[in-house]
Amino acid sequence: MIDHNKIKEIILKAGKEAMIYYHANNEIEIKADDSPVTLADKASNKILVDSLAVFGYPILSEESADDLKRLDSEYAFIVDPLDGTADFIQKTGEFSILVSLVKDHQPVMSLVYLPVPDKLYWAKAGEGSWLENNGGSPERLQVTDNKIDLARVLVSRNHFNPDDQKACQELDLKMVQCGSNGIKMCLVAEGQAELFFNSSVNKMSEWDAAAPQLILTEAGGKVTDISGRMLLFNQLNIKLGNGILGSNGACHQTIIDYYLSHGKVSA
Repeated sequence: MIDHNKIKEIILKAGKEAMIYYHANNEIEIKADDSPVTLADKASNKILVDSLAVFGYPILSEESADDLKRLDSEYAFIVDPLDGTADFIQKTGEFSILVSLVKDHQPVMSLVYLPVPDKLYWAKAGEGSWLENNGGSPERLQVTDNKIDLARVLVSRNHFNPDDQKACQELDLKMVQCGSNGIKMCLVAEGQAELFFNSSVNKMSEWDAAAPQLILTEAGGKVTDISGRMLLFNQLNIKLGNGILGSNGACHQTIIDYYLSHGKVSA
C-alpha cells in the first residue's frame, strides 16, 4: 500500500493553501445543490487531485466531475477538499480536508487534516488510528466506553435537522456543537465525544464519510447507516441513502433502536 506519509505531504500542502484563503476575503458561489463553494475549496481540490494522480488510481472528489472510471478500479481515492465550508466561511476554524484510499468498497487508509489547529488524524486498516498535534509524534486514539447515559453527541451548528434534534432531546443526550462531519467522527475517535449521527436521506455523500469512518473504526468505534447497515464506498450512487451513525460502539444500538421505534428507518 501507499506510504501514508506521501499522502500526508499532499494534505498538509492543501491545508496550507486553504489557510491563505481563510485569512482573506473569500469569493463564495452557490452550487446546484444550494451548498456553498469558495476559492479555497477549488484551490485545495486542485492540489489534491493533481498530486494524488501520480499514484494512478481514480479520484472521486466533491469538487471534480465524476467520469465513473473509478467503478472499474479495485482502488480509488475519495476526497473532500474542504469539509465544513460553512464553518470555513464563518471562520469558526472547524473545517477539515478529507482523503481516503478505498479498496473493494471499504477505506484502507485515511487522513483528516484540520488546518487551523494543525491536527492530523490518520489510520490504516488493521493498524489503528493516530493523531499528530502541531507536527508532534503520533498518539494512538481510543474511543471511550461510556454508555448512553453519559454520552456526548456532536451536532452541527449549520445542518442540525429536526428529527435528530428531537432524538437528542428525547434520549437526554448532552449536545456539543461542532463543524465538519470529518471533525465530528474524529473527535469520537479521540474520546472527546461518544456519538455523531445524521438521519437525513441522501443529504451526505461518500466524501463526507470515507476518511473519518476508518479513523473512528480503527480507534475501536463503529460506523453504519442510521439503521445499522454497513456503508459501502466507490458506488455508482455516491449519496448516503440512509444517513450515518458514528459512535464509540457502546451507544450505537440505542440510536438504531430509537429510529426503528419511531418509524424513521426499516430493519
